[in-house]
Amino acid sequence: MAKIIIGDRLTGKTTELVRESARLKAPILCIKKTDIRIINDIADQLYLEIPDPIIYVNQQSLRGKEFPNGVIIDDIDQFLRSVIGINVDIKEISLNLNALTDIKLLTKNKL
Repeated sequence: MAKIIIGDRLTGKTTELVRESARLKAPILCIKKTDIRIINDIADQLYLEIPDPIIYVNQQSLRGKEFPNGVIIDDIDQFLRSVIGINVDIKEISLNLNALTDIKLLTKNKL
């Protein structure tokens, strides 16, 4: 089962993923070294222990790794572009609702 977190920039999506990573003991997959630093900084600020985030470069980069608790993917649109291998403008994504347990929408606080 999967959970989707949707929101604009700076609404706390990655923070939510860090909390889930600590709860589930599942690593976060990302595509840039700077993402790892940001994820680890958030975990430190929240005093949470998380599995080491993993950079996805290609399928080879995950060869031999096991994920008994699953994985969490940060910024799915960027991740898909990396997997596809070209800078593609993703227009739509289909998901099997039977695979979802929760959809959470985060919004910016408006004063």
